[in-house]
Amino acid sequence: GEQEVKSLIELAVRQLTGEKVEGYCKVISNFEASIDACKKEEKRLKEKRQAKEKRVEQLKDALLKGMQAARLEKVNAGIFTVLVSENPPHVVYDGKAVVPASFYKTADPVLSVERVRDALKSGMEVPGCSLERTKVLRIK
Repeated sequence: GEQEVKSLIELAVRQLTGEKVEGYCKVISNFEASIDACKKEEKRLKEKRQAKEKRVEQLKDALLKGMQAARLEKVNAGIFTVLVSENPPHVVYDGKAVVPASFYKTADPVLSVERVRDALKSGMEVPGCSLERTKVLRIK
């Protein structure tokens, strides 16, 4: 179980040589390159999806305007039935008037890690918080 894994890790650490460390670094480098490629592909696919979503909205808008111009409420088109219907009412705010505070949502408080860190560094105590230093592996 867990103890066996720890024993294997300890054994591997004792056997680390320059060659083995280089092997680890090569594998890590390959994974990082793969991660970068995935991120680029995610970005490309996101842009492609957004372009298609925009095109769908344009087509729907054109169809709606065409049906409204022809004063059509319903069209049976093969396997599709297209209807022009009313949306529920939505709020339109002109941005000029002062809306009373009671109509605003209050944001949930979010812990400011920066403020807590600065307070702890200056010697102040913050309940439930402490500073901790961890180790990081840097490969150059």
